[in-house]
Amino acid sequence: LNLKLYTMTPVVVKHTITVVKTDVDGKYIIPDVPFGQYFLYALYKNSFSTGYWLIPVKVNTPKPIHIDFDNSNMEELYNKPF
Repeated sequence: LNLKLYTMTPVVVKHTITVVKTDVDGKYIIPDVPFGQYFLYALYKNSFSTGYWLIPVKVNTPKPIHIDFDNSNMEELYNKPF
């Protein structure tokens, strides 16, 4: 198992600024983010697999920034054996 998630989780929790949940369509909004550089962290977990994203984001505009979480930018995915 090469999942860095278990070693990363305490660091992510320590440095978390805000937590949001997605709606039924998987969309989310993080309001009033000051300009700066951040990481978006997302965890996916079910009975078959576990994975996470850690996406660098630079906020330099008051306009919304669109970021998708998908397999192309997933940091790591572990599929559990049956």
